[in-house]
Amino acid sequence: MWPVYVINLDRATRRWDRSHAALNRIGIPHSRFSARDWKQLDDAQLARSCRLKPDWRARAGAMTLPEV
Repeated sequence: MWPVYVINLDRATRRWDRSHAALNRIGIPHSRFSARDWKQLDDAQLARSCRLKPDWRARAGAMTLPEV
């Protein structure tokens, strides 16, 4: 069986609880990895982390849920 990795924000405890319970219920072993919380970064840190151009905010527009 392939390993299952659940990437989860530390602040999203309910989501982890539900995912963990569902995977346990069907007998799938899994591991949790802490996701990087982009809401904790300012624009400069975010731009550096993603290698964005300086005008990224003006060009990007609103991000949709799958992009976040």
